[in-house]
Amino acid sequence: MDRALTRTLGITGLVLLLGSGPGWAQGAPPLTTLSNTSYATTGGGSGALQQDTSGVGNTAFGDSALAANTTGSYNLASGFNALYSNTSGGFNTAIGIDALYSNTSGVDALYSNTTGTENTASGYLALFQNTTGSNNTASAAGALYSNTTDAGNTASGYLSLNNNTTGQYNAALGASAGYSNATGSYNTFVGDGADTAGAYTNGTALGADAVLYASNSITLGNAAISRIYAEVTSITAISDRRRKQDIAPLGAEVGLDFIAKLQPVSYRFNNGDATAR
Repeated sequence: MDRALTRTLGITGLVLLLGSGPGWAQGAPPLTTLSNTSYATTGGGSGALQQDTSGVGNTAFGDSALAANTTGSYNLASGFNALYSNTSGGFNTAIGIDALYSNTSGVDALYSNTTGTENTASGYLALFQNTTGSNNTASAAGALYSNTTDAGNTASGYLSLNNNTTGQYNAALGASAGYSNATGSYNTFVGDGADTAGAYTNGTALGADAVLYASNSITLGNAAISRIYAEVTSITAISDRRRKQDIAPLGAEVGLDFIAKLQPVSYRFNNGDATAR
């Protein structure tokens, strides 16, 4: 460009010639090829955000990052082909080669996502098959690999919730935690290999290799656990007449004669103090 022309136009004129507005992407078509309704959009790399028409607040760095995006907004894509096929999904974060290829960090993370929103994936094949599921978080290779349409799952650990397909609002922490869960929902798996034996709901498996065997239940530890310690000396179950039915007096066989046979004892912990229990 002629220096005299540059001085005449000034900075403003130079920007207009190169491609005005925050949506201009180096190496991509200038913003003049995009809809005037697209704004607060930044791209860097050949083909980045090249199809954007009315998306808002998108950022793409890398060849073909967010290449197919048309109306999706507030997405961040960094890496070759990151969020490549996303068209209308929003609030996604993809970092890495092919991350969220069809719609957040890591190679092939969220690869199949198309319209799912507010997902975060970090790790090889994390949320790989997700298509429309939203509000999922996967951290580590293979986490939530099979999830497709359901929402609200959180998986942290290698292969955690790997087979989850339509289960929702599950939480898994630890390598292979919740690995076998496919359709169960509202479950919590904490510990290496903490898992489920079926499609259960509202269950908790706590500890390495702890296995959930029923809905609305809690499993503490694996088969090797022989003792459970707590500062309290007893566990009190919820006792409320409104929760019970078929209430009847105890028969003679469990009456006073039974009580008389009980042999309560007192003791002290051998921890050096005189605390009675």
